[in-house]
Amino acid sequence: MVNGWKIAFWILLIVWIIETSLFGYIVYVGTEIVRDEADCQINVCGNYDAFYFDYMEDICYCYKDNEIVYEEFLG
Repeated sequence: MVNGWKIAFWILLIVWIIETSLFGYIVYVGTEIVRDEADCQINVCGNYDAFYFDYMEDICYCYKDNEIVYEEFLG
């Protein structure tokens, strides 16, 4: 006969591992987005008025006088 606390321990351990892995993945994705956005701002669009980084498509858009004048795929 298995005690209830042993089952609860294994369930909580599995949930904790999944939760910690998910948190780590979210932090990793967040830092990649910040790094790509900084690369877009500094290295690609440094000489333009403004920039926009589309993190879903990994495209950096550079604006001058409210118009897109340059775009680059960062992937």
